[in-house]
Amino acid sequence: MLKHLICATPTYKGQLGFEHRTMTDNLRMLCAFTMQAEMQRKFSDRLLVPSARKYAFNYVGWMDISSCSIARNRNRFLFNALRLTLTPRGQNGTAGAPTPADYLLMVDADTSSDNAKAILQMLTACDGEGAAVISAPVLRRDGRYNQIVEHDGKMLYADPAKFMGKVVPVRRAGGAFMALNLAWFREHWGTWDPEDPWFHMKPATEPSGEPTDLAEDYVLCDGIAKRGGKLLLDARLEPYHDGAPYPPQHPYSRHGRVLEVEGRDETAEDVTPAQAAEG
Repeated sequence: MLKHLICATPTYKGQLGFEHRTMTDNLRMLCAFTMQAEMQRKFSDRLLVPSARKYAFNYVGWMDISSCSIARNRNRFLFNALRLTLTPRGQNGTAGAPTPADYLLMVDADTSSDNAKAILQMLTACDGEGAAVISAPVLRRDGRYNQIVEHDGKMLYADPAKFMGKVVPVRRAGGAFMALNLAWFREHWGTWDPEDPWFHMKPATEPSGEPTDLAEDYVLCDGIAKRGGKLLLDARLEPYHDGAPYPPQHPYSRHGRVLEVEGRDETAEDVTPAQAAEG
């Protein structure tokens, strides 16, 4: 079944990493290929290229909102994606029944992946599990990955040794490379409410008593969990994050800073609100 995909990037002053062009071009071309394969499948399975059997996506387009408020950008992306309807056209130009968009893929301006096949596999995994959100692990500039698990009532940074190469559930997923299942939101949380926003920088307090904020993407995840939704991490794909401290053996190390702090146990401490807001 064909799924409709919208991509979006929150920017500041319109600044965007050059890698985004390659990412969107690759994704658009592969989506066109899977759509053609889906059309061929209707006539004969023999014409369908096997690698395209698992997913068929229509790349609708890319949204960009430039603002210093990332929470407002993300809320507007989701609001507009939920309202969007598409009218398919037959070969004779006849309009079909309007259909809603299926997925919103949000990718930060300094984050990207040119692996279009892995992106579509990520969306397919989300669809198969009926999850509200699926995200890929992004290395933050503090050397931790932006994924949080809950253990014995504590929020801890996920250990990459336990999730790399897998699709696993998480408690909080970072929004740097995140896909939202719009069908889930329409059913469970589809109406904008300023008293209960999707994305929101939530005021919090550090153990020291100092005021801080909980990051807007983690607040979204808490709202999903409250509604019984599933959050997934697809670590078969790791996007590149500009300026992240990749270790020397990492494929991205030639682009980012070398990790200076070694031997740190990333799961041994509670995630404070300030740490959750960094990255």
